[in-house]
Amino acid sequence: WVKPNLLSSTIHFAESNRLDLLSVISHQIIKSSQERLWLPGVFLGFASLIDFGRINDPQDSYAIASGQFLLFRSEAYKSMDGHRLIRMELNDDLAFAREAKKHHLHFFCAFGEHLLETRMYHSLKEIWAGFSRNAADITQSTSIVRLLANTVYIVSVAVGAIVLPAIVVLSYLATPNP
Repeated sequence: WVKPNLLSSTIHFAESNRLDLLSVISHQIIKSSQERLWLPGVFLGFASLIDFGRINDPQDSYAIASGQFLLFRSEAYKSMDGHRLIRMELNDDLAFAREAKKHHLHFFCAFGEHLLETRMYHSLKEIWAGFSRNAADITQSTSIVRLLANTVYIVSVAVGAIVLPAIVVLSYLATPNP
């Protein structure tokens, strides 16, 4: 869901900062019980593996982007050969961010939860399919061992986000009243 000032705000920001590519990370809408149960922990697990301090450093090749909103300066898009350049990539958003940095274009990734809302998944099956497809790219895993380790870590964080509050509640309920 797009907020009324999304385009004017992002275009102004991109022009003011002479950006070639702007990616906006949206607010995630979470509705179903499966989403409420799993997504906060999954997001936390992934976020803890992302080095946010490096994303917007033009000298650093590390790049993360959200495909939910990509704003290109047309000349920059054409200079990279657009979608043709990344046609074989599974995750076009991350590929565009990496290529923009590789081509020395001015790339910026920003949080824009006040500008854009997205519902990515509706069920545990969709959550698994979506994040497992993106896991290697998002975590920048360069080997199967690293990907496996990162996946175990993310699942552990997600399960922990469910189990720890449950333990606290059960502990509280089991404590006799004075």
